[in-house]
Amino acid sequence: MNEEKWAEFYNNACQSMRDRDFESAEVHWRRAWREVRDLDKLDPRYLMTLEYFADILCQKRKFQEAEVLLTELLELKTRLMGDYHIRVGTTHNTLAGLYFALNDYPKSEEHCRRALDIHIKLLGEQNEDVVSIMQNLAMVCHAQQKYDDAEPLYVKALDAAQKVYGEEHPGVADIAEHYAGLMDATGRTSESNECKKTLVLPIYERLVRTVGADEQRITNKGFPGATLTGIKRDPRRSSQCLYRIKPLPPPDEKNGGS
Repeated sequence: MNEEKWAEFYNNACQSMRDRDFESAEVHWRRAWREVRDLDKLDPRYLMTLEYFADILCQKRKFQEAEVLLTELLELKTRLMGDYHIRVGTTHNTLAGLYFALNDYPKSEEHCRRALDIHIKLLGEQNEDVVSIMQNLAMVCHAQQKYDDAEPLYVKALDAAQKVYGEEHPGVADIAEHYAGLMDATGRTSESNECKKTLVLPIYERLVRTVGADEQRITNKGFPGATLTGIKRDPRRSSQCLYRIKPLPPPDEKNGGS
């Protein structure tokens, strides 16, 4: 390994990420990754480069390449830190988002459940990261039409979000909006409308009044998690993706009445 070259590529990659130049960031991380390939896999430089390179690949939506790296990263982190560590939970959650983007919902659910279990054990339920991952799991179940599994998760995430963020936070409206989609999918239109009326619209209307229509669209749809990993996400932290899904049709429309 050429230490000077690795440091140069690493610093250039970090600067490109700060500048939001993700094309250049990928080039520099890829070069840094080539420099560390021959190091011991538990070397901090190997692990750090692996994590950041995988992260930029997720942001560039190069999921197949990222999957290989994240799978290795999870194995190495688990070996180094044990099953119950926040950084292990972070990678489980990143893999959950990756598989969600690939429409591999069973794998997404598996990793999301592990991430939630780790985070609740270490942080408790009244925590921003836990709220995000709980919503993620609800949405993974929702996407599979596992409505009986998804609904209590939405309810718990909504209750926790109101306590952690406050009742007028856009994160509360985001959870409520997806929960309303589940109600629509299960034929509970009146309950869905009431949810939107009491929990979604008042928050979004307040945002329009406060920051204006253009900024409101950014606040709602660009809220951390609107992309797979979130552009502003620090890969060393666990607050990550909220996997956005469209409300699913009622089962009789999708499955021909079965």
